[in-house]
Amino acid sequence: MNQRLKYSLISLSIVNLLASTVFASNIDSDHKYAWSSTTGWLNFQPSHGGVTVYPDHLEGDAWSEQSGWIQLGSYSGGGSYHYENTSSTNWGVNQDSIGQLSGYAWSDALGWINFNPSHDQVIINQESGDFQGSAWSEIGGWIQFKQDEAPTYKVRYNSTKTSTVTEPLLPPTTLLPPTISNEVTGSPDQEWRTITNEVSIPENTSINHVIFENDVTNAGLVSNFKVGPDATFEGGTVTGYITNAGTIANVDFVGAKLSGGTLSGNIINSGQGIIENVQLAPNTTITDGKIGGTITGDSSNTLRDVQLTAGTTILSGVQLSGDISGDPNQPVQLDDTIQIAPDTKLSYVILGTTMELPDNVELGPGVTLLIDPDKLTAEQVAQIPPPLFAILSAEQLAKFSKDAVSGIRPEQLAYLPLKNLGGLTRNNMGGLSTTVLHDMTPKQVVALNKAEFKRMSSQDVSKLLVNFDKDQISPQDVEQLIPSGWQLDLETGALKPPVGAQLTLTTLPNSLNSPSSPVQIPEIIDIEKGMGLGGAGTSLKAGMESSMEQQHSLANEDLTEFVLSQEENGILLVKGIEDSSSVGKKYTFTPDTENVIQVDTDEIPIGLSIGIDGFYIITTPDGQQFRVIPAPQDPVMLSQALDGGEVVMGQSGDVLMNNEDAVIFDPEVKKNANGQEPGIYLEGNHGYIVYKDGSTQAFNSSFLQPDTFKETAMATQLDLQNLTFHMDGSFTGSQAGGLYIIKPNLKVEVTHLKEGESVEPDIKRNGNILTYTLVMNYLRQPNTRKRMTRSGNDRGGDRITQTGEIKGAGQNILEEALEEIGDCLDNDCVYKLCRKKCEKYNDYIVDAAQKQNCNDKCPETDTCFTVCPYFDNEQYDECKRICPP
Repeated sequence: MNQRLKYSLISLSIVNLLASTVFASNIDSDHKYAWSSTTGWLNFQPSHGGVTVYPDHLEGDAWSEQSGWIQLGSYSGGGSYHYENTSSTNWGVNQDSIGQLSGYAWSDALGWINFNPSHDQVIINQESGDFQGSAWSEIGGWIQFKQDEAPTYKVRYNSTKTSTVTEPLLPPTTLLPPTISNEVTGSPDQEWRTITNEVSIPENTSINHVIFENDVTNAGLVSNFKVGPDATFEGGTVTGYITNAGTIANVDFVGAKLSGGTLSGNIINSGQGIIENVQLAPNTTITDGKIGGTITGDSSNTLRDVQLTAGTTILSGVQLSGDISGDPNQPVQLDDTIQIAPDTKLSYVILGTTMELPDNVELGPGVTLLIDPDKLTAEQVAQIPPPLFAILSAEQLAKFSKDAVSGIRPEQLAYLPLKNLGGLTRNNMGGLSTTVLHDMTPKQVVALNKAEFKRMSSQDVSKLLVNFDKDQISPQDVEQLIPSGWQLDLETGALKPPVGAQLTLTTLPNSLNSPSSPVQIPEIIDIEKGMGLGGAGTSLKAGMESSMEQQHSLANEDLTEFVLSQEENGILLVKGIEDSSSVGKKYTFTPDTENVIQVDTDEIPIGLSIGIDGFYIITTPDGQQFRVIPAPQDPVMLSQALDGGEVVMGQSGDVLMNNEDAVIFDPEVKKNANGQEPGIYLEGNHGYIVYKDGSTQAFNSSFLQPDTFKETAMATQLDLQNLTFHMDGSFTGSQAGGLYIIKPNLKVEVTHLKEGESVEPDIKRNGNILTYTLVMNYLRQPNTRKRMTRSGNDRGGDRITQTGEIKGAGQNILEEALEEIGDCLDNDCVYKLCRKKCEKYNDYIVDAAQKQNCNDKCPETDTCFTVCPYFDNEQYDECKRICPP
């Protein structure tokens, strides 16, 4: 049929045509039904209409209770006629000399019905008058005119019939009239009769329009019925429109709609109809057909080979199996509790990121992920089933935060299409974990967005390059990724970053950071690796040794008498060699992983120096400069000294012991001169540990997460500037031109947050007392990974409250001097100590005015008494006693 005819007839109303014409049908009244699995029975000899067969064409109308009138042709004059099927006034079904039908019928509900489709044809047997074969509707599917197996039916043309007959409304009389427990007899159409007793519908029996209020056992065909709240309908074939308020079990549904109530057992949806808004009894399976509305069940239920119509909601862990398809225009969102069976194929559905998905599930067209990239955390990303990464688009990946990208696992990345890997941007690419980077293939590396790679920060550029596996990735694979100003040796893979670049170096894997371990340590640089592709180039260890050889002032020791090594846990040991004056001496550090910078060695001397903060600074011959941070000699032995207590090491040397003491260690490890038992010994805000090997190591109180403290202090109204963290655990800073010292207290208070409670870092001041609040996740919670973070999250964490004192540098100097006076009564004693302290703090001061401020408080010409006014109350009286005017 041409397209012009097809669209010109869309609004044609058969009902209006029937208002003026009543046809004399010659269809046999005992054989007048065709069948469609979508629209049910089609009556070719209804009341008020009917189909008439002429030698060369068909006229009149058939009737479907579900789809309405079906008109067989536009002509109604009888005699001889041939439909051209070329215009809105000339269309219909023709018959040739051997009974073959062709052309189109029309239905407002079903559209054009083709009597000679590609794979079948309707034919009238010229001897028996029986129609056979099938017609096709794009909307309604196949219409079958004859079936010899039960239930049998057919449409028969009777050439001797010339008069109109009354309309039986139900299937053909080849189906036996109903006999239902001797209660229902007569016509199959029960005209919505209510049956209250238990009934049994025999095989080859058909019944229509009935309400069941009691249990039904069905072996026949029941259409257009209702099941009451206390009734159970079981077995047989059901069709038409079915309203269920009770239970329907083990049926073959071939109708238009089955809605409501409970379904039980095996439900087969053989037709094109829909099952909607049903509750599934335990162990129920629905196979084939359409599903709609809300489907409620449990993990024992299965939907197999079904189409999920727009707006479908499936609840409570129902299993999907086989070929599952949604609406291409409105894909269905699947609840994360839904179970997907192995070997299932999914199409046109939206999947949640926490849905369990077997590896052998096939993701067909139209499958997308339901994600809110702005809210995804690393933990949530890590939980996404790997196969779902096959449908993660480049656009979605581009919206991931850097933290979210850090949760990606190698097995997930393996599913991500290479072209979508290019969705990573300069803002999030650096979040890729070292494990993922090490497992990346050359094809994956080449697929990275080159322009975005080059625009990353220098820390992220170096992180990716040094963590690629140099046994898999060649310098040629990354050559196109190298930013301007960087130099790559294509032979060795060594890198030379531009001066001033912040760098990330290869870190060690650490077995201590397991959920069950009481010891948690940060990522620590692997000094056996260099600044190059996969750690190529001169190793950091070689550079450090070279630096030590060129510098001779570590605690006034000759560094040529020391040997450098790195423990498996990352701790650096600097030990005196045998047969030297340094034998027996030992220092322990960790490299400052987060603060490595490329310097110009023509301007910055190679070697070891001490910064204004007291930390040792190493500059290697290749120009990498970083601090080494004091660390406990052995975190495990430290935990043992705490009777198995928790030890959480921070990036800046801060250590939380047993959830109650915040400390920073002196790098020097000494012998146990007093022979004390292993344990922790406290003396105010400092103390020392005696290890089980007999060595000791001192510590001072420290602020936890110094970087967080600094950021928080600068963001509050404390108005502190130039904050510097020192190796003794304190901070110095300036305020209104004056120098201040901030000293932490050893003890901290830990409070577990409730689920969903969130705390942001904060610092409050009350006089000279500062109260510092931060969050650490998760302390002393078995089977969870403990991480240090800046705020609580939905799973809770631990609020840490720590106090400290803030004082002017001059007052602090004098107080320290007074503490050291002891019994000294020399009038110059306080003065000399004051000058000594002032000179010490001058090392921390950059601003000349601040230096002068300190000198003003301890001038060289001052006598002892002149410093007394800087003391308060009892301290002032003590000063006057020692330093009389």
